[in-house]
Amino acid sequence: MLRSKLSSSLSALSLVCLMLTMSQVGLIGSEEPDSRFNELEMEAAPLFASSPGHTVFGEYVGAHWCGPCMSSASPSLNNLKTSNPEDFTYISFFQGSGTGWPSDSIGSSGSRRDHVMGASSGYPTFSFADEQAGSCYKVGAGGTNFYDNDFSSGGCMAPSSSDFSMELSTSLDSSGEIVTTDLTVTYLGSLPTVSVYVYAAVTEHSGAENYDDGYKPHHVWRSWLLNTNDDGFEQLILSPGNPSELSWDKPLTTVRAAGGNTQYENFWPVIALMDGPHSTYNSFYAAVDLDMAPLVDIGISDFIIEGNPGFVQGDNLLLRSTLRNNGVDSYSEGGNIDIYYLNGPEEEYLGGATIRSNLATGSTQSISVNFDTSSIEVQPSGTSVFRARLSGLEGDRVASNNYLDVSGLHDLPPIPSKPTAVSSPNVNRGSTVQFEVSAIANDLVDTMDSMYPSLQYSKSNSGLWDDTWLDVPEIIGNGGNSRYLYTINTELNSEVGSYDLRIMWTDAGGQSSQWLESNNAFILQNSVPVIYSSSSNEYAGMPTVKVDTDESVSIIGLINDAETPLQMLEISSDDPGFISWDPINLEINVRFSQVVRDSHGNPLPQGIYFNVDDGDDVNSGLILFNVIFPSLPMSIKIVVNPSNVYGVNCSSSIENFQSRGFCASEIQIFSPS
Repeated sequence: MLRSKLSSSLSALSLVCLMLTMSQVGLIGSEEPDSRFNELEMEAAPLFASSPGHTVFGEYVGAHWCGPCMSSASPSLNNLKTSNPEDFTYISFFQGSGTGWPSDSIGSSGSRRDHVMGASSGYPTFSFADEQAGSCYKVGAGGTNFYDNDFSSGGCMAPSSSDFSMELSTSLDSSGEIVTTDLTVTYLGSLPTVSVYVYAAVTEHSGAENYDDGYKPHHVWRSWLLNTNDDGFEQLILSPGNPSELSWDKPLTTVRAAGGNTQYENFWPVIALMDGPHSTYNSFYAAVDLDMAPLVDIGISDFIIEGNPGFVQGDNLLLRSTLRNNGVDSYSEGGNIDIYYLNGPEEEYLGGATIRSNLATGSTQSISVNFDTSSIEVQPSGTSVFRARLSGLEGDRVASNNYLDVSGLHDLPPIPSKPTAVSSPNVNRGSTVQFEVSAIANDLVDTMDSMYPSLQYSKSNSGLWDDTWLDVPEIIGNGGNSRYLYTINTELNSEVGSYDLRIMWTDAGGQSSQWLESNNAFILQNSVPVIYSSSSNEYAGMPTVKVDTDESVSIIGLINDAETPLQMLEISSDDPGFISWDPINLEINVRFSQVVRDSHGNPLPQGIYFNVDDGDDVNSGLILFNVIFPSLPMSIKIVVNPSNVYGVNCSSSIENFQSRGFCASEIQIFSPS
């Protein structure tokens, strides 16, 4: 048991509150205290009310539609409880919009709500310590710290409150259905005996029904914890130094989850001691709830599969779990941490350990367990769940962190998809063809970034697979649209015909898929000879030839073949203008018999249709020629004079003129017009 005593400067009343958590399991080793420990989160900072030095108890009646209830009374009570959690507790009898007023009668007597409202004429009504008059009895409210002064003044509790010690704890059974509330009361006074009645109720720490403005009430009454006859509060006859113990079992469903609390965290017993039965107005000695002791919270802070969380059947997994003391005191009350494999609805125990003694605040404890996955049948996109779970804790307040699951991902080989041609799959030898490839990861481990393809090609039905023509693939696209792009660079001397592809994928774990074959994925065809025209970038221009003349014209820039050397081409024509093909000099020999003119007398181009054969295919096309007349001989104009008229000596070059008595004085050479 944990005990908490108020300081000697306060009342000698000792209040101890414990919670026992559900039986749960887990594994442990030891580590030093974690210096990063943080205080638990709290609600908005409350307005502070000074403590009277002892516990104070009160009862509240309010309704969801009541304006002062939602704007003042309920916020004031919650503020007072938040600022003085170890000194103040209360119970709310609340009319919910769905459930109405609670059925809070005890035995055959009237309801406790009517008991509180005895002197009241309206809502909200609040009574400190069963009072019906004076400052401890409040009708109406204003502000958000309406009850602080009366609390600090003592809350009208009996003066002998320091004569009693109370210890409270709860625990949830292994079925998760029944909550046991345990109470130990010890009389510390000097009287031989004293009679007390145990006012005990289960409340919702955070009410499951709101006020109309959305504000949530707290400590909402749900059920009484009565005597064995179920007709009144339990009576105890106490003597000094002899503890008396009480225990009640209630279904967890007595309360509802709300306000961020789980159903178990919302199970909130409130207990007080008074000097008379429920049917009378009494003096109250002391009170206790689960806040009135140091927080005990042992929780699992981490649970991982070390290394890659994906596994192949037969792998050994290292499961590591860490628990932490999130409470405000050291923990030495025992308990276990266990690790399980969840095989359908069943938990298969894998290992565990006992929580060590004196687990300091903020410190941690870890364990590791090896698990052989040979018995697990892996499934596509499947997972196996493992659980770390605490059990046997004493006084633990927070049940939601007593277990933690982690998933081991089934790692399977990828499933390849059929390669897709980016453009036409019919390509000429010596050119390129591109294919996009992708795969289905088939698990939750891999993505396209962690898988890599292997592509091969083969002449159809030959089974001779190769990858010589392939560039290194590049990944394109993003996320679910990512895939790899392969470029296949064919060669000029490759064999024409259909080609098959096959693809295989390997994932990050080294697992490879089966080969997926794609028959007749692309066709490699011969590149036919080309006869250029004026629209081609490679065109050398229209050749000019003379009429009635044997002309030799180079085919460079007129005829080409991407695969075949030009010397190996066969060039022919049935046109009478074609004479022959000279493969050595790469020239065609032609002769045109006339110059063809248009109506204006302008010469027109003349064409010859050629057949070009590269040994596989024949292509035909027209080559145009500019046909012109040949150049005429040069004319000579001679200006002559009679011989020696001007004393000019005739040279031997013009003896023929001298013979006629003339001598050339001027010679002009020109072309005829």
